[in-house]
Amino acid sequence: SLAWLEKGNLFVIQLDDERQWYRYHHLFADFLQQRLLKQSPHEVPELHRRAAEWLREKGFTQEAVGHAFAGGAVDMAANIIDSICMSMAMDSQLVTLSEWQSQLPEETLAARPWLCISFAWSRLLTGEVAAVEPLLQQAEAVIAGRETETDDDIEVRGYITVIRAFIARGIGDFRRAIEISLEARKKLSEEDLAIWGLLALNLGNSYLACGELVEADNTLAEAATVCSDAHVYYAEIAAISNQSYLQIIRGNLQEAAKISQRVIQVGTERGGGHPLPATGYGYVGLGQVFYEWNNLSEAESNLVRGIELGKKINEVSILMRGNLALARLRVTQGDPDGARVVLNHARELAPCCRLPEGSQIDGWEMEIKLALGNLEEPRRWADEYANQSREPGDYLNFRLDLTFARVRLEQGRAAEALGVLETLLPAAESGDRRGDVVEILALMALAQASDGDTEQAMAALQKALEVGETEGHIRTFIDNGQAMAALLKEAVSRGIYRDYAAMLLKQFRSKSGRRTSRRAGNQPLIDPLSERELEIIALVAAGLKYPEIADKLVVSLNTIRTHAKNIYTKLDVDSRDKAINKARELKLI
Repeated sequence: SLAWLEKGNLFVIQLDDERQWYRYHHLFADFLQQRLLKQSPHEVPELHRRAAEWLREKGFTQEAVGHAFAGGAVDMAANIIDSICMSMAMDSQLVTLSEWQSQLPEETLAARPWLCISFAWSRLLTGEVAAVEPLLQQAEAVIAGRETETDDDIEVRGYITVIRAFIARGIGDFRRAIEISLEARKKLSEEDLAIWGLLALNLGNSYLACGELVEADNTLAEAATVCSDAHVYYAEIAAISNQSYLQIIRGNLQEAAKISQRVIQVGTERGGGHPLPATGYGYVGLGQVFYEWNNLSEAESNLVRGIELGKKINEVSILMRGNLALARLRVTQGDPDGARVVLNHARELAPCCRLPEGSQIDGWEMEIKLALGNLEEPRRWADEYANQSREPGDYLNFRLDLTFARVRLEQGRAAEALGVLETLLPAAESGDRRGDVVEILALMALAQASDGDTEQAMAALQKALEVGETEGHIRTFIDNGQAMAALLKEAVSRGIYRDYAAMLLKQFRSKSGRRTSRRAGNQPLIDPLSERELEIIALVAAGLKYPEIADKLVVSLNTIRTHAKNIYTKLDVDSRDKAINKARELKLI
């Protein structure tokens, strides 16, 4: 009996605790297979087919496909694949689908629309866009050859439209992607949660790329909810993360940070305590916010973590946005070689990127090269860009137009720069893009000052400071260098947002990008508290609990606990009260 064989550790291996499933030991299985091939090779195909049928009945469909192919039962394999291919495509089992497609004859594939759709989806997700359209056309040909369309055929047409919407966004035709996505919604059932959620994500991201923020916000919120209900967690995380990016555009840095923290929380929960690779979106978003707040150490750790997670699945969107932000950070850190390396990574990703950064990579690249002191390449690019036909103020060209203005300003052609900026500003203001407004106004102030119009320059700077003060924008100002420092000094002397302008001037002198503190460098401790540790002990002394501190500083609770442990060690104490008393005794708070 099986129990006797198992007890004697003979030939079989138990597969479950209930002792319902066993398999042969692999050495014994190899022996039996070799004997079969030697004595009865003609029976092998039929045995594979019988195994495939049994496995399919028991629910082991993927294993059944392997035996069907091994037994030469191509139609059986195709029928099994047809029943599971779409769910596998939604679950991103792309390698397996690709292998199966390569084993199916063309005529077998062409007769089954759902196979065509599933393989088209897998090719799209792996970046093989050229292979997608022929598969969609095969599916359409099957339906067109029928006398009457079934409900299933109508659903197939809906999926075809969805995939074409994704293709449009993938090639940077975002307005066409919106048009096709809205058309696809009419063809799909809202009960098909997975594809409906993915379509909402595609539509929301396309709205975002076009600067239609209200529509983007609403649609991304819908996508996050539907994808969560459908257990399509990757898309859920992507939708939430793009809501964070949207808040950065709106200038709502605090809200962007909170949403990014939510992405990290959701991504870690969905991964059972280990962050899913898509959680990289949250870390990159948080890194972007910390960079703007001039907290460079937190910016670096979050960007690096986000990129590491993105690499696990080669998620181009995470890697593109993360590498561009990291390149800017490397420039700020005085690491030009590091900036060039990271920028090259972003450039390599651009052809496959479905974000606006992919189609506007030239703008980001030229701005970083300007920051590295390279004016010649940006000058040549600007001369070429000036001769291109484009719609003035079109949001799809926003980064390119802004870069063009920045290059002309560096060339001393302030009037030309100002002309572009004056075109960009009204659209940014009417579109509630306050983050863009701060950047445009800061450049306008520099252009007007360069053109000798100090009063207009101060008026533009005052507006920029008014918008930027609420959320604590810093790098948008100080990345503009000493010309901006001169304007800020003038603002302080005139009493224009004096405290905020003075704080920005102070950041120019703090190369580390952290808040300066008189206590940081003058502590009677062998191992002084860091700036962040000083900040935390002050909040502890003010009566805040660790979760409240984590929320206030926009970091995880574990990060606060780690800092607290370090504080206790450095102060040589073992409790909260003792830490507060010791810090007060040493005049650290």
